[in-house]
Amino acid sequence: MRRGRCPAPTEKCQRTQALLPEFVVERRLDEVDTIGAAAELAAAGRSAWKSSEELGRPFSTVRDWRHRLRERAPDLLAALAREALLVGVQLGELPTHPLAALVALLREVWERSRARSPGLPELWRFWNLVCSGRGVARNTHPV
Repeated sequence: MRRGRCPAPTEKCQRTQALLPEFVVERRLDEVDTIGAAAELAAAGRSAWKSSEELGRPFSTVRDWRHRLRERAPDLLAALAREALLVGVQLGELPTHPLAALVALLREVWERSRARSPGLPELWRFWNLVCSGRGVARNTHPV
């Protein structure tokens, strides 16, 4: 398990924190790729019920992911917009649906970032790194 040392300026703090792998979403059982697939289905207009059937996940779980993503879309979009500007993505018009906008901007940032650094992980693992594993976590700020 990877560990990270507390960034406190004093030398007295010797605490370390476990660093989650890029496929783990904080406080969720499912991998980020599954949650991302649900987000893409929602962005494409697929219902939570159809998405849950397609992904083989309980309806209530998929519905909760979608709710969290819609609820946090403004903060997540702001974080992605900052990343977009850092990597040189030209921000144009985004879809009006929050999840569709999130997926579209994420894809732009990811493609631009991968062009600059080919070793980056796949789309949803990249997103998990950008939002520190908290994109759909419960009771935490996503960015």
